[in-house]
Amino acid sequence: MALQPGEEKGQLVKDTKVGWKIEPGDFERNYTPEVESALKETYLLYEIHWGKSHKTWKHLCTNDGNHHAEINFFEKVCKEIKDRKNKPCSITWYLSWSPCHECSQSIIEFLEKHPKVTLDIRACRLFKHYEEKNKTGLRDLANYGISISIMHPGGKLILLYSGYVLNRSLFSL
Repeated sequence: MALQPGEEKGQLVKDTKVGWKIEPGDFERNYTPEVESALKETYLLYEIHWGKSHKTWKHLCTNDGNHHAEINFFEKVCKEIKDRKNKPCSITWYLSWSPCHECSQSIIEFLEKHPKVTLDIRACRLFKHYEEKNKTGLRDLANYGISISIMHPGGKLILLYSGYVLNRSLFSL
């Protein structure tokens, strides 16, 4: 299977039958809370619901050499949100790491500019939770009214796995 322009092996897999999916090993490394690692990558799986539609948009973003995954999400979907500015939008993020302080501030700025957008953040791990600025960033998000939670093994992780992972038989939660 050929990679699309700008894709790297192991990040985003394109398949005509299943659409885009991430590889099982990437999911395991990034969404298994018990896996302690010094990963420098963040996966942001997301779902978007527009208005009263029952359709869900699902996709993913990762960080790159220039931006964190959260900023890449804004760059990827901001035009779509602007084009539908009168339509309410509900977004759920499933992050492998919680937002850092700087991304927390960018999230708040984004939501201030887009009052019809609501955001629910679910993270697998806390990013540098020992740094006070990151704790402050998460408190700022909560004080702004953004729902933030930590995912636990089972439950939602299994649903994420079934919805976002290619060749699901290779990994079991």
